[in-house]
Amino acid sequence: MFSGSVDAYNEADASSSNCTGCRSVAIAFQIVADGRVPSYVNVGNNASAVNTDCVNCQTLGVAYQFVIAKPLVLTWYDRSRLWAIDMKLWSLQWSYASPDYVANRVQQLADETSQILANAGHGYWPLVHRYLTWRH
Repeated sequence: MFSGSVDAYNEADASSSNCTGCRSVAIAFQIVADGRVPSYVNVGNNASAVNTDCVNCQTLGVAYQFVIAKPLVLTWYDRSRLWAIDMKLWSLQWSYASPDYVANRVQQLADETSQILANAGHGYWPLVHRYLTWRH
């Protein structure tokens, strides 16, 4: 974006209902960056995991939102590293790994994302790292 304001919302909703032994996972990563320093920032981030009338089901919702409050243009190298993280997130979402493993791995990937974004562009700039903890 190249605007004076940022308005973004990120959400991950996982739900299961009326089932036995199922597994549902929702992972949402959102990176909000602007080519200018925004004068107004309005962002929201939410994750939910709900089981309704389930027996032995596992549900996990994880949402991370990264808001960069600096002018940022990502290099192709930075983009390729973020794309690799995106592929790892997709593979986790469709894996048969336990929710605890998925949550821990997503946290590691969020930390990697923070490092990429904090060092993107020209040196270190402020990074607002907002996230909602997971539930299962």
